[in-house]
Amino acid sequence: MAKRLKTIIAGLLVAGVCYTAPTVRDGPQERTSKAQMSSAAQERVNLRRAWQKLEMILAANFGRRDLHVIATYDEAHLPPNRAEAVKRMRKFIKQLRAHRRARGQPTRYVYVTEQLSAEGGRLHHHMVLNGTGDDLEVLRSLWVWGQIEVERL
Repeated sequence: MAKRLKTIIAGLLVAGVCYTAPTVRDGPQERTSKAQMSSAAQERVNLRRAWQKLEMILAANFGRRDLHVIATYDEAHLPPNRAEAVKRMRKFIKQLRAHRRARGQPTRYVYVTEQLSAEGGRLHHHMVLNGTGDDLEVLRSLWVWGQIEVERL
């Protein structure tokens, strides 16, 4: 098996990855049966790789002037489930994009919906958003379901 070196440049972040090129051994039938299985070790590798991928996306698209936004819910507007929370976040992003588009400002973002524990916990959203200068008041006016916390990256 051949070793390969891959250099990834994402903004100011440069990463070198050395890996072994895989050889295809399984046919489509065997791959289908393996597709649903992941060992605990493989799940940890997948999680670490997902973090690395997110780090590259953030480094390539965002800088020091951009924002980390945390959107929380108050008691009166707490969504009943994760699907409803995602639906509200998408509505918020749609409104934010329309607001910025009307002013000729671009909208770049990455967000994740998080619940503090599997048994319950409060749903909330983390978002990295490009900064435009007048963000705090706009974000607070568009997020009607609770509180918005904003900090620079």
